[in-house]
Amino acid sequence: REYVGDILNSGKHLLSLIEDILDIARIESDKIPIEIVSTPLAGMVGDAYVLVQNHAREKSLEIIGTRITEDINLAVDPTRCLQILVNILGNAVKFTPDGGAIEVQPKIGEYGLYLSIRDTGIGIPEDAINKLGTPFEQVQNQFTKDHKGSGLGLAITQSLVGMHGGHMQITSKEGVGTTVTVCLPLVQDLHDA
Repeated sequence: REYVGDILNSGKHLLSLIEDILDIARIESDKIPIEIVSTPLAGMVGDAYVLVQNHAREKSLEIIGTRITEDINLAVDPTRCLQILVNILGNAVKFTPDGGAIEVQPKIGEYGLYLSIRDTGIGIPEDAINKLGTPFEQVQNQFTKDHKGSGLGLAITQSLVGMHGGHMQITSKEGVGTTVTVCLPLVQDLHDA
């Protein structure tokens, strides 16, 4: 049984890697279709929570979310925006030790909606933060060696955010945690364009 579980986990990891490589190839060849529609932020964040909650529960992580009002609508492709949120939340869950916390904070600003996801995880060395948007770059230190990953998740996320006309910022301190903030257009921005 142990071997079957190992084979299943390896298969899932390989499938995830293949999907990430295909996404990078599509992005680089401009073949990812983006259909911008009005998308409720509350529903999008709720869907992302559902997709990471089992792993968060296994690690006894607390996900703290500011109540998002129903009247905030993004001008995004819903499938790709969900992918952005799940990638960021998934990383926060993966790199936050058991019993830690993740906070999701939306704020409307001058250039759109700023959605910050802050964790109490292992953090990232300051000199490595700029590498994180590059495909196949994964920060390696004594904390991350036990976490499998392709190093493609944040590169894909950064590209998808850019395809929406937004931007992504990462701040972090080792042993304290990481905050990833994405800026995405609001529906009003779509009408103003």
